[in-house]
Formats: sequence, structure tokens, C-alpha cells
Amino acid sequence: MSAASAPHVRTARRASAGSASGACGSALPKRFSMPDEHGRGASRRGASRRRHRTLRLAVDACLAAVFVALMTTATVEEFAHEWLGMAAFALFVVHQVLNRRWWTGLVRGRYTALRALGTVVNLGLALCMVGQMASSLVLSEHALWWLPALDGAWWARVVHLLCSYWGFVLAAIHAGLHLVGAARTLARRGGALAWGVRIAFVAVACFGAWSFVQLDLATYLTLSSQFVFVDPAVPLGLTAAEYASVGVLLAAAAHGAARLISPRTARSTCTS
Repeated sequence: MSAASAPHVRTARRASAGSASGACGSALPKRFSMPDEHGRGASRRGASRRRHRTLRLAVDACLAAVFVALMTTATVEEFAHEWLGMAAFALFVVHQVLNRRWWTGLVRGRYTALRALGTVVNLGLALCMVGQMASSLVLSEHALWWLPALDGAWWARVVHLLCSYWGFVLAAIHAGLHLVGAARTLARRGGALAWGVRIAFVAVACFGAWSFVQLDLATYLTLSSQFVFVDPAVPLGLTAAEYASVGVLLAAAAHGAARLISPRTARSTCTS
């Protein structure tokens, strides 16, 4: 090959390489347009957290509704009451599974006043749920009919009464300690919606204070009476509204206490 033809050869090679790279470029994505595996993984984790949060909220909402239904049907609808109790215990177990990290973190970290309060409430609520289930093994006539008859109705009724009413109270307090995040979100939005929610919340809480006295809850919480008295003339819907309003009242009181105990660091993560 002559020296004169060498530049033309090099030019041809560069042209051939350029055309090849162009062909590859049309077939393969450029480096900066390739999928970001890190970004895709973060997106998947975010979607998983959102699904987990949605599931937790759904379970908590169902638990709240079942608790109110349990208190409403305690002495007037035994069949429904027993099956609602089974549903409540099942939802409680699911709630613990979804919040299992709280149990593993019990002995870790520093205990603030708010965290100590949340821990006492959670452990008390768990004890009440176990007490209700244990006493149900003795008292049940419908949901657990297949079990052999067990002795101990004298203690089972007392335990069931105490655990039912204290479980309801502690569940409402537990919910109230988790209202910090929702309250902050509402405060950030502001406007007429925020004020409307606040006014409705206060109105329901006031009705709850009246209902607390009307339902004579203090008598059962202190075990001043081992028998629950119900007026058969009162509709179940009104009784359910009364118990729901008491739950709102207790949740509001717990939320206020959390803000007083730790106004700057109150976080819903202090409880499970």
C-alpha cells in the first residue's frame, strides 16, 4: 500500500467504526438512559412501605369498629358478641405482626416520658386482650362451643368484665397517642377543612363526656359492680354512638397529654 492511499484507509476505518457505533447506538440505549437500578429499588421499597402503611391503617380502622361493636353488644347479642370477640383477637394478632418491630425494640434506645407512657398503654392493652381471650375459653357458648366445659366461671366473668372495659379505654388512648402525625398534617393544610375537623372533634368529645357518665363506665372500670346494666329501650345505634364518642374523648385526652408531656418531640413512633 502506498503512503498516499494510507490516509484514505484510516478515514474509511473511522467512517466504518462510526457507522457501526451508530448502528449499536440505535439498537442499545445510551449509558445515561439505561435504567437506574438504585432508583428502581428505591421506588419498589417506597411502594412496599405505602402498601404496609395502608394495611396497618385498614387493620386499625377495623379494630376500632369492632371494639365499639363489642361494647355495644356485650349484654344484648351474645352470639354476635362472641364472634366479634374472635374477630377482634384475630385483628389484634395481625396488628402485632405488622408492628413486630416495636416488640423487638422494647429494650433498645432511651425511654422518654412519652415512650414510657406508650409502653405502659401497649402492654396493658396486650394483657387485656389476652385476659379477654382466656376468660372466653370458659364463658363462650357459641364461637367456642366445640371446647369441653371448663370450670372457673366465677373468675372468668370478673376478668372478662375488667379486661373488656379497660381494653376499650387503653385502645382509645393508644389511638390518641398516634394522632400526632395526623394533627400535624391537618395543621399544615389549614383552612376551613382543618377548623371544621377540629370543631367536629371537640363536639364529639363533648358528647363523649356525657356518654361516659350515661354509660356509667367508672363503675365497671373500678369493678364497683360485677353486672352490666343496660336499658333495653335504648337503640343499639345510639349505644354504639355513645361508645364511639367516648373513644374519641379518650383519644383526644391522650393526644393532649402527649403534647403536654413532649410538645416538641411527640411522635407517633413511640407506640406500636
